[in-house]
Amino acid sequence: MRFTYTNDSQYSISIGSIYPHGYGKNSTAFSTLVPFAKAEFVVENEKVVGFGLNIIGDDGDAQSGSVEETAEVWFVKTNLDSSTTRDPSLDSALDSALFSLWHSIGFF
Repeated sequence: MRFTYTNDSQYSISIGSIYPHGYGKNSTAFSTLVPFAKAEFVVENEKVVGFGLNIIGDDGDAQSGSVEETAEVWFVKTNLDSSTTRDPSLDSALDSALFSLWHSIGFF
């Protein structure tokens, strides 16, 4: 997954695959990179609060409102205090949630 800065607090998210031994009868190595979504980060008092994710190609109805209100998926940064220790079990929970998201839209 690659986040590419586009402007202000917005990024384009692409998903890629690497085929080091080619595919099928063609053994030439190659990779793919497909635009997937746009992310917009929300910053308050010089700290990231979270970011909204919108799938590319899902035009839907244009909505007005905050990023949190209009995003298809809203991610909140929960560890805003640097003195708080990180719970490693959250990493696997996030991995599971992201895998479920990618799977539900047909990427896995």
